[in-house]
Amino acid sequence: MLKNESLKVQMDRGTDFYAHYHYHKELQLTAFLEGEGSMMIGNHLHHFSIGDLLCIGENIPHLLQRSSSSKEDVIVLNVYFTKELFGLQLLAEGELKDLFLFLTQWEKGLLLAGANQLLAQLKQLKETESIVSKIGIILHVLDQIKSNKQKQWLNKFSYSFADEDLGQRLDAIYRFSLSNLHTSIRLEEVAKCANLSVSRFCRVFKKHTGKTYIQFLQGLRIETACSQLLHSEKNISEIAFQNGFINLSNFNKTFKAAKGEVPSAYRKRLKSFKNDNT
Repeated sequence: MLKNESLKVQMDRGTDFYAHYHYHKELQLTAFLEGEGSMMIGNHLHHFSIGDLLCIGENIPHLLQRSSSSKEDVIVLNVYFTKELFGLQLLAEGELKDLFLFLTQWEKGLLLAGANQLLAQLKQLKETESIVSKIGIILHVLDQIKSNKQKQWLNKFSYSFADEDLGQRLDAIYRFSLSNLHTSIRLEEVAKCANLSVSRFCRVFKKHTGKTYIQFLQGLRIETACSQLLHSEKNISEIAFQNGFINLSNFNKTFKAAKGEVPSAYRKRLKSFKNDNT
């Protein structure tokens, strides 16, 4: 990712967006400027939208994908850096010790929603050539994220790993799942795409995600339905069937268990909030 440098700032845009489960040694700060979609950070599935700020630690496997119901490209500002950018010794033992500890916690993944002011500050990174000025902006943003009480840790524990073979298998599983949400997926099918027996697939998946495959698939379907409820005019029954639920009653029950409210109430509340902020 970084070659003979400690900092990289780039604007990325796309429809098929970071759709491979991957990881890298650099820390990653991602500002969502346009678009909606879902992300898998470690073993946590979550929806992302405009104004969100995502922090990913070293070797944290992650996947970002634009919502199929969204017509907009995903546009993000990515900042890749290493702890060495600030001087590892200074961070660990000097005045920036608290910041070093905070960056270490990124191994759990962190999301700060509605961080529009911080996004505006990060955009300045594209407008300056001075590495000193860039470091100053990043330090200021990191300090504000660290002290923000609204930040959300995405995984309970560190999810850092560097097993390339496992990453490739999980990538195959996730991509197969995302492409077949509308169908009834059998364990034999998904195990085959990862080149594993069903029994070994179930053990490996639970060990490295903390969830059974059925729990993961259910969460993925709910997050996809959330995006469709907000960004499409499809009726709720249509959304339920398109995401593999056998009937509306089952969809309502599963959705309420995950989100604390039925799909109709979720749609009404989120669309009202969106209209009030446009």
